[in-house]
Amino acid sequence: TLPRPLTYMHEEGIGVLPAVLDAAGVGECILVGHSDGASIAIVHAGGVSDARVRGLVLMAPAVSGLVRGARRTARRAASPSAD
Repeated sequence: TLPRPLTYMHEEGIGVLPAVLDAAGVGECILVGHSDGASIAIVHAGGVSDARVRGLVLMAPAVSGLVRGARRTARRAASPSAD
């Protein structure tokens, strides 16, 4: 739904992308992403131990959204009621 929560790129990179790669039967890959897709690739590469991912091609990653989302994720981890 829109607007998306600030944490959506983290949720996509940590939870959704690995499931998509599994469902597609991906062996080795290079993740290619633009804007939010590039940010999701960054989150995946930094947050999941995934030997399938051999590299990243990032075009204009939306990193400011990553910083805001990371702060919100950290606050949630420290105090689940901190929204």
